[in-house]
Amino acid sequence: MVIEEYRGIRGLKAAILLSDTSEALTYDSVFDIAGTATLTRATESSTEAHYYDNIAAVVIEGVGADTVTADVSAIPLDVLAKITGQYIDAATGTFVEGNANPPYLAIGYVTENTAGQEMYVWRHKVKAAIPDSTHGTKNNGTDANGQQIVFTGVDTVHKFTKTGKSAKGVVQPAGDLISESAFFAAPQDIDTLNALAPAVTGLSLSPTSGTVALGSTLTITATVTPSGATTPVVWESTNTAIATVSDEGVVTPVAVGGVTIKATCGGQTALVSVIVTAE
Repeated sequence: MVIEEYRGIRGLKAAILLSDTSEALTYDSVFDIAGTATLTRATESSTEAHYYDNIAAVVIEGVGADTVTADVSAIPLDVLAKITGQYIDAATGTFVEGNANPPYLAIGYVTENTAGQEMYVWRHKVKAAIPDSTHGTKNNGTDANGQQIVFTGVDTVHKFTKTGKSAKGVVQPAGDLISESAFFAAPQDIDTLNALAPAVTGLSLSPTSGTVALGSTLTITATVTPSGATTPVVWESTNTAIATVSDEGVVTPVAVGGVTIKATCGGQTALVSVIVTAE
């Protein structure tokens, strides 16, 4: 097991949500919010046991809204008006504080783990609260304050084709699938990212044949080409009375005999002949 933490935050962006329906999830153009010092996210959740016949029989779990709190530099007034639903006079640059009517937004940012791998994040549907700010008497020191803004996120109405479910956001490890500039050019979701994954062109298995004794297991490793393909490998045993195979390619013998393990991925197929022997 690898122990990782997250550190670093930059590039806080947003896009106004235009529509969230069963047919589509659409946004306006992406814009920068402000320089970001820290960002924390908390998710409402609850777990409760329900009792029947005097025993704890069912566990009910609930997941609620996300709260994303960002400590940022002073937010430009035109951006502040846009994310909080207030008014700025374009002719004079005057920000008019009043009753806020914040729109739903998507927010995106970059963080990284302690191994140095960057993570790209889009949260699909949030509303921004009017940020807190602190002002103090100027002195000859270097003390200064930015602002803190809170985004409350909920699930989309839209259900994504890839999962069949709604979602709050996506986290994509930086790599060959999509560049940072492309990821943040527009809000991304599981369907748009899945469409970027390259098609599977090859599938190979190792070992190509094997022997396993009753009471042991045999692990078959699948290699998919190209490496950036995300289509899952599906495993099948031609005779489950002789051996079964898990989603991870682990063959478990059941009885002495011969069996073929079949793997398929993106239209590609590969086979392994396995002989099960006595203990």
